[in-house]
Amino acid sequence: MPEAVEERRKIYRSPLAITATVIAALIVIGSIFILSDDDASDPGEELCWSLVSSKSSEDSGPLTKCGEALESAMTGRPAGEVAPRTTHRHSVEQVRMTERVISAYTESETTVVPEAIRKNFGNALSHYSSDVSDILQVDVDYSYAYFATKPNNLSVTVADLSDFIFKLGADSDAFDVVYESQFNIISRQIDALTRRDFTATPTGATDRPLGMMRQFGRATGILHRITEKESFTDTEKYGFPRLRNALDERIEKVGVSRKDGRVQNLYRAAEESFLDWS
Repeated sequence: MPEAVEERRKIYRSPLAITATVIAALIVIGSIFILSDDDASDPGEELCWSLVSSKSSEDSGPLTKCGEALESAMTGRPAGEVAPRTTHRHSVEQVRMTERVISAYTESETTVVPEAIRKNFGNALSHYSSDVSDILQVDVDYSYAYFATKPNNLSVTVADLSDFIFKLGADSDAFDVVYESQFNIISRQIDALTRRDFTATPTGATDRPLGMMRQFGRATGILHRITEKESFTDTEKYGFPRLRNALDERIEKVGVSRKDGRVQNLYRAAEESFLDWS
């Protein structure tokens, strides 16, 4: 009899033992996954640190530190330092690093510029404002060796640069650094136009002021397209009105009527180009 009772106990205990074993195993496996997730590095950190110069003593750490390291490697200055107003020539290593960063974050549509480093990259681009202006304004492919941006020969296509700025645009502050650096260049170019530029049509095959209007429209149109994707609502700041107002101020200063036929043609060229690219 005792043997029969013991046998029945074994039979009843077996499902309970199996269930307990399974639950214990699941807890262990779950713990492993949780620990793995905690210990695993952020993919954004991995990509960022993989771009940092091998000369750096650091190869891991928080994204904020990586962003600062990359910004300094791109500009040759401490992270966060305001770009000089004058055109600045960077070292070959700094230019190549800038190209490398842009390429890394535009290789795939799914690659994201992490929030923690967007401002670093926006500030870095402002240190290359003249080169960025060439790429945005002039309709040539600067990735080809026979075209060179000034003064740093930044070898980047307008498509990649636009995509990179778009990925920074998720942070309005980062985008504004780039946008304002570009509009400052346009404003200086407009301020260099003379009364003759607004009134006299060149007799030769080249009309420099007309070409400049098309370039202004192209650059502001490309940037405006990014603001539309990011749903920026300030059209006065990012749209054509800001460019038109800058032109209005200049022609008033040089004493030209906006109704002048030449002026109207210049305005039309700028707006058409803006619409083509926005």
